[in-house]
Amino acid sequence: MKMISFELQDYWDYELLDENSPFLKGSAASCIDQKNSMLFVFGGITNKFTPTSELVVFDISTSKICKNTILPVTPRINHEMYFYDNKLYIVGGLSYTQFGSTKVFDEILIYDLENDEIEKIDAPNIKFRSSSVLSIEDKKIYYYGGLNCDPQLLNVFDITTKTCDTFILDENIVFKTGSTSICIKTDKVLCFSGFTQNDYPICHSEYLLMDLKNMKFISKKCNEFVGRTFSKAVYIEKYKKVFFMLGTYNGMEVCRSIIYYDIEKNEFNDLFVQGLPFDLNESVVFYCSSKNRIFIYGGFSMNKIQPYKWSLDLNVLEKNPMYTEIFF
Repeated sequence: MKMISFELQDYWDYELLDENSPFLKGSAASCIDQKNSMLFVFGGITNKFTPTSELVVFDISTSKICKNTILPVTPRINHEMYFYDNKLYIVGGLSYTQFGSTKVFDEILIYDLENDEIEKIDAPNIKFRSSSVLSIEDKKIYYYGGLNCDPQLLNVFDITTKTCDTFILDENIVFKTGSTSICIKTDKVLCFSGFTQNDYPICHSEYLLMDLKNMKFISKKCNEFVGRTFSKAVYIEKYKKVFFMLGTYNGMEVCRSIIYYDIEKNEFNDLFVQGLPFDLNESVVFYCSSKNRIFIYGGFSMNKIQPYKWSLDLNVLEKNPMYTEIFF
């Protein structure tokens, strides 16, 4: 693994958001309809530190909010959300009070965007900080890990039948709490870092690659980077790279580096980036293919939600020989 230190400050655009912006949230979930460049943001904590069940639909191409509504469900944080076939799938999450997180939602909410209808499906074995991924190829959501979980359990929600099944995997697979997972090559999942319940808050600097479709272990490796938890990931198919950013070291110190995974080489690189907003945590992070940009909205820093939108134009980086060698 190569350790690279460089300055990217001049390549990030940033914008101060209005104090009433619906994007000023922490611990919200987001997903994107890449075909139509539509961003969906749901739930989280507002800049007044109150939980919300607000859904924001944002047209990235026009920079306009198309829809802003309160869904008739319990407000939640630390959940995950996916867009598929004009529906939103909201997985797990926690309730939140002024005294902190309380209840784990062991459910999957299906919101039909066209008909404005919500359906709730019981989803057993969802835990505090479980991880999940959507596999479009086999129309399934996989969820696993979390506090006090069985580390070998893989839970599968079938989008077509709306049923959940649980499978016990072999001992080579140990799902963590607070790990970051993302689908690559449509049928494989990359699980990155996280901690086990026996050694919290020590994070493991390892990644696990497995074949979702056949539920088979592919590889597991430990690296030189410091483990992190609750980070964000974006998969950029154009470059065959996964970028991991934000998160915390050992549950406390906020990460200031980007780790990226090269799918074709099956290797990681740790980029120590100066002058960026990476003291943020629990931000909304996504990649828009039509603009070839990575976006960061809001998030916590110094115990308050930061009122900024950041974006990194990868088209500009492509033109710089130094970054072409590193990223592309």
